Amino acid sequence: MKHLIVFVFNLLIVSSVFSQQNIIQGYVYDEITLKPLSYATISIDDVSGTVTNEEGYFKYKFFDERKYPIDIKISYVGYENKIISINNSNIYRIYLNPKENNIPEAVVKADFIYALLNKAYNKIPDNYPDRGSRYKGFFRQTVSNKDQIVYMGEAYIDSYKSSYGIKCQDNQIEILKFRKFTKQNYYENNYRLAGGPFLIYGLDMVKLRGNFLNPKYYNEFNYEYNNIVSFQDREFYELKFESKSQKVSGKVLIDKKDYGYANIKLEYQDTIFDGRIKKGPSLSNVTFTKIGDLYFLNNYSYSLILTNPEKKEELVVNLNYTTVESNLNDASPIDYKKTIAYNDIFMNETIDTSNNFWKNYNIIENDSSINKFIKLNANLQNQKSKSWIKYLMNFNFGFGVGNRWLNSNFFANKFQATQPNGVTTTNTVNYDNKHLLYGYFSVGYHISKKSEISYFYAKDRFSDKQYVQREFSYIYRNRIKNYGKPIFLNTELGVSFFNYERKANFQNETPILLNEDLKYLGIKGTDLNIATGLTAFLSNSFAVSLKIQLSYMADYTTIFNYEEGSVDIIYKPVNDQSIDFTDRFSTSVSIGIKYYLNKY
Repeated sequence: MKHLIVFVFNLLIVSSVFSQQNIIQGYVYDEITLKPLSYATISIDDVSGTVTNEEGYFKYKFFDERKYPIDIKISYVGYENKIISINNSNIYRIYLNPKENNIPEAVVKADFIYALLNKAYNKIPDNYPDRGSRYKGFFRQTVSNKDQIVYMGEAYIDSYKSSYGIKCQDNQIEILKFRKFTKQNYYENNYRLAGGPFLIYGLDMVKLRGNFLNPKYYNEFNYEYNNIVSFQDREFYELKFESKSQKVSGKVLIDKKDYGYANIKLEYQDTIFDGRIKKGPSLSNVTFTKIGDLYFLNNYSYSLILTNPEKKEELVVNLNYTTVESNLNDASPIDYKKTIAYNDIFMNETIDTSNNFWKNYNIIENDSSINKFIKLNANLQNQKSKSWIKYLMNFNFGFGVGNRWLNSNFFANKFQATQPNGVTTTNTVNYDNKHLLYGYFSVGYHISKKSEISYFYAKDRFSDKQYVQREFSYIYRNRIKNYGKPIFLNTELGVSFFNYERKANFQNETPILLNEDLKYLGIKGTDLNIATGLTAFLSNSFAVSLKIQLSYMADYTTIFNYEEGSVDIIYKPVNDQSIDFTDRFSTSVSIGIKYYLNKY
């Protein structure tokens, strides 16, 4: 017993040690102005890291057995790098020194600038990956109206980027986890923002060979030397450029030694009218980190102004991304079934305001405005949870058509007929139809995000047969497409009660006068059902539903339907007719439309 207690005690100690999660956190400031430095790069082991948020704050979680002290490197364009050793999880305050160098006048002539641009462009194959690479990182998109956030979407993404020797080929993105928030009474459908995560490629002007970098288009831009800038322990030429149309301007940092691009800033003055919406101007800032001999995209920020003249509304869209993990050694592409398309609308998902949502991920930490917005949504959710109306919003309604295939042995085919004078004879019934077409109506109620109970009513309205089915079922749905319009794979278990009658078509073995008042004969019973299917959303509320069902007839009774008030000949099935086990199975397929009162 003593040894057992010691063993359990040691096990608890080991478990507590491994459950501890080391973190590093702090603020980064300008040492002179004491202002926070937003989107400063925090590097750990070169291939992992994060960036500061708008308020200069960062936090990085270690999910391995990393122990203190932990060395980190902080870098920011125009500042000296700083390497510090983190000894605990306390909040550190880190100050960076600005550093600028002036370049001699002799080297800022036009010939030197164009020679520098040419060298940098021709060195792209040497300075950037010549094979595929994989990155995992955090993406955030916000939409603000009058400085108030009205929409936010967040995602942890896995991306594959093909060789920089190819302008654009096989770039892929998989959404690993995401959530969204929308301000009450504001519908993001008014501004459908597609392709957000793909800006990891769309803003990579090195891979896209942006016109301002390409020698073919030098004549369309004006260039000038601006300064020498320190960044990541190296010195860079900073060049300014502006298109002669004055629609595009920006800055680019080119390494003095290897001529790699480390930072590109762009400003687009041009505006584009898309229907009723005016897009622009916009700003972008992309930073590359050098690991070994190669440069890799580390983070980007992008802002865009959307103007709706009809509503006199101006929205500011902000997107931010930072690479958290890098796989640089012959990384394989992502399974295409898991990837998203560029035109997928991002973030159609329900709200999750949990503080632990990103517990197991490294992200760009929330600033005060984002925390305020999340708290507001959490309060709204709590208010809604107290309202009985929210329970009504869990209903959905559907309608459609279906087809059921029945074995002809489903029905008794020999009957005994008894006349009023006591004479009996045996009659045989022919069944020529083995399937039926029906219309249906359904009502569902969601008891959770993945569970639903449903009532299904079907009736044959397309022939002279009479078929009615009432089904009660439990549906478990699993989302198989986690981006854009969702698709759910459904598994369904249920029980149904059916009544199936057909017009009598007797053939007499002994000629007698048949009862002209017998309208239908058939069967009623109980089915046990199992089904699978898909629900694919066309919008936030409408979806197409497909179901394939296997039914087993657990109980049945033969029924007769006579004209009211007139029964001359009485029929009953011959007693030795039992339905075999295999004949009790039937299949059906249905397709229809569903409408959800609440968004999916």
